[in-house]
Amino acid sequence: MASTVATTDTLETLRTQFNALVAEVGSGLTIVDDSSNTSTLTIGTDSLKISGGTGLESAVSGDVITINDSNTGVSAASYGSSTAIPVVTINAQGRITNASTASISTDLTVIDDASTSATISLATDSFKISGGTGTTSAISGDTLTINLDNTAVSAAEYGSSTAIPVITVDAQGRITAASTASISTDLTVIDDASSSATISLANDSFKISGGTGLETSISGDVLTINDSNTGVSAAEYGDGSNIPVITVNAQGRITSVSTASVSASSDLTIVDDSSTSETITLGTETLKFAGGTGLSSTITSGTVTYAFDGTTFIDYEYTATGGQTTFTGSDDNGATLAYTAGKQDVFVNGVKLDTSDYTATNGTSVVLASAAAVNDIVAIKAYTTINVSSLNADNISSGTLALARGGTGTSLSIGSAGQALIVNSGADGLEFGSAGVSQGKALAFALIFGAG
Repeated sequence: MASTVATTDTLETLRTQFNALVAEVGSGLTIVDDSSNTSTLTIGTDSLKISGGTGLESAVSGDVITINDSNTGVSAASYGSSTAIPVVTINAQGRITNASTASISTDLTVIDDASTSATISLATDSFKISGGTGTTSAISGDTLTINLDNTAVSAAEYGSSTAIPVITVDAQGRITAASTASISTDLTVIDDASSSATISLANDSFKISGGTGLETSISGDVLTINDSNTGVSAAEYGDGSNIPVITVNAQGRITSVSTASVSASSDLTIVDDSSTSETITLGTETLKFAGGTGLSSTITSGTVTYAFDGTTFIDYEYTATGGQTTFTGSDDNGATLAYTAGKQDVFVNGVKLDTSDYTATNGTSVVLASAAAVNDIVAIKAYTTINVSSLNADNISSGTLALARGGTGTSLSIGSAGQALIVNSGADGLEFGSAGVSQGKALAFALIFGAG
């Protein structure tokens, strides 16, 4: 049997309970604490002491045991007021072990967005919160409410499928006026020829049709304009033995493609300045660019270059702009064009022009009859005239030299009309003879003396 002792029981009650326990359990009494620790007392010989624990103290008076809170050291008093805040220290048992007060600060510092500050004395001053631009403040009880002011705009819905809302916004981002503007239902369209038409958006349909070589398609809200097929098959045309043959329409689109076989036995006819011609069979024969009298030829990267024995001509080279006809002044290499009229050749992209295809009369400019395309290479070869002012007599092997020039005769033969002074066949002297073009395969430059 278990028996519980209350702190308010009298000694007589305890005695009665004790005697009942003795009668039940004999002379031994086991006591148990909250942590389940036990101890056995021998009734009649042992004493049971009831001590106050943390924050408690016990006292016996007559047959009454009293358990009281022990003092914590704090002074019994009232702490805190309208100007002081209570400061308390509480132990683990929740008892106040120390108490004091801290004065309340009576000043409140307020700061605005511009960092301007003001100090409010809470005990004496009032703090007013006013509404600024477009706002109003109102207080009710302990609640302060800041409201937006009404503007002059009427609360309503603005805008529709036929009207566009027109709004006025102030510096605070508030709408201060609102109205609507009717949407124009007409659309004017103009083509490349400046022909126009008016489309009524509410009633008409606007059809966009593909013109020549174009077709249109619409999907959802996307209109696509595509090239239409021209009938030509998409493929690769042309190779080492087939030349592509194409048909192009006025819009620059290929409408037909085929190939033409390259004939291995094709012939090339070449003609010299004397209209002498010769046929070269491509694929089997070789066309040789040979140097004629006083000339040597070289081929580099597909370009044939002729060099005269001695510096007797000057090359000028210009890169044309689109539509350019006149070439003068400094060329691509910084050389200034100068020539003797009638002693020049003109080439465009390596092709020699006939004298009827250009004008070269003033010695400083060449004017093409047909304008050059952009990046065309215009080359001008200016030939110089050799004036023989002195001649070593050792080089004279024939003819009669006038006495005034140290000769034995009375006159000097200068050959016949149309002849030129050329190197003789032995390459050891000069003589008068013809300087022409041989078989169309060699080029020579004749230095003509006199009016022949």
